Amino acid sequence: MLGSSLGGFIWGVGMSAFFWLPALLEKKYDAVSYWQTIAGAGQHFVTLPALLFSKWQYGFSTPQDPLRSMSYQIGWVIVVASCLVGWRLIKSRTKHDSLSLHGVFFLLVFISSVFLVLPFAQPIYTWTKLGTLLNFPWRFLTLTTLAGGVLVALVTVKKRWSALLAIIASLVLGWSMGSILTPVFSEPDVWYQTTTITHTGSIQDTEYLPIWANYFAVLEHKGRATDFFQSQSPLTTTSYLHQNLEWSAQIVTPLTTKVQVQQFYFPGWRASIDGLPQVVSHDEFGLVTFEVPPGQHNLKVIFADTGVRTLANMLSLGGLCLFFVSRYFLQIKNFFHHRKQQNHQ
Repeated sequence: MLGSSLGGFIWGVGMSAFFWLPALLEKKYDAVSYWQTIAGAGQHFVTLPALLFSKWQYGFSTPQDPLRSMSYQIGWVIVVASCLVGWRLIKSRTKHDSLSLHGVFFLLVFISSVFLVLPFAQPIYTWTKLGTLLNFPWRFLTLTTLAGGVLVALVTVKKRWSALLAIIASLVLGWSMGSILTPVFSEPDVWYQTTTITHTGSIQDTEYLPIWANYFAVLEHKGRATDFFQSQSPLTTTSYLHQNLEWSAQIVTPLTTKVQVQQFYFPGWRASIDGLPQVVSHDEFGLVTFEVPPGQHNLKVIFADTGVRTLANMLSLGGLCLFFVSRYFLQIKNFFHHRKQQNHQ
C-alpha cells in the first residue's frame, strides 16, 4: 500500500513537471524574486492567532499590521478535523488500511505546512534557500488547505463524526459571521485599481515580469504600442503574420538598425532573418531587441522552449506514457490472474 502511494506521488510529480520545474529554475528572472531580496521572508511569517482569527479581508502581506493585511485564516473546522483524524489514528494505530495511511500522510502535510508558516520555522529559512525559493512563508498555506480538505473528508467517512463535524462547523460559521467577517476592506476598491501610485511602484500584472523589464518607463516614453516591430530608424513592415507564439513579417530598412519587439524579453525568445538565427537581447526598457542589416528581409520572431522547459515537458510526457503503460500491464496481469483462478476452480 505504501509502495503504491509513493509511486503515485512520484508519478504526480513527474506529470506536473512541465509547470513546477520551469517555475522553480527560471524564477530567478522575475521581479518577485528581486523584491524578496529586499523584504526578506522574515517579515512574512504568520502568527498562530492569525491562522485562527484573522478577519476575511484582502490587502498586502503585512502580518505585523493585521488591520491592513490580507487574511491568513484556515479556520477552526479544518483544525478540529485534523485533531479528530489524529485521535482516530492513535486509537487505531495497529490498522494499516488505506484510510489510515492517507490520514497519516495528509496529517503530516497539514502539520508540516502549518509549522513552516509560523515564526518558529525561521531557522529553517535561514539555513536553507527556502525563502528565496518560495518568497513568502504563507504560501505553504496552499498545502495546508489541500491537506485540511482531505482530513475533513476522512472525518466525514464516519457517520457519527460527520454529524459532530457538521455541528461544529455550523457553530463556528455562526460565530464567525459576527466575529471574523468584516464588511470593511483594507482599502476602497479604487485604491487597488490604481496601485501604480503605491510605494512598491508595481501592479499585480508586473509582479512576474522579468527583472530587467521597466514597465512604467515603457508607458511613459512609448505609450501604447501600435506596431509589433519598431525601430528608431526608418522601417517598413509588410505581410505581418501572427500565429500562436510566432510573429513574422517582411521588413525594409535603409540602415543597419535595432529592431524592437513589443514584448518583454525572457529566456526563450528567438529571432531569425532570412532563416538565419540572430542574437537576441533586451534594451533599456526590457523589450526584445536584435540587429537587422539594411535591405529587404523576411523576419521571424518566436517564443520557444528553453532547455529547462523541454526537459520538464519530456518528464511530464514520460509520466503520462508511464501511466497508460502501467494501466495496460495491470489489466493484463488482472486478466491472467482471473484466468488462473478459473482454472483452479
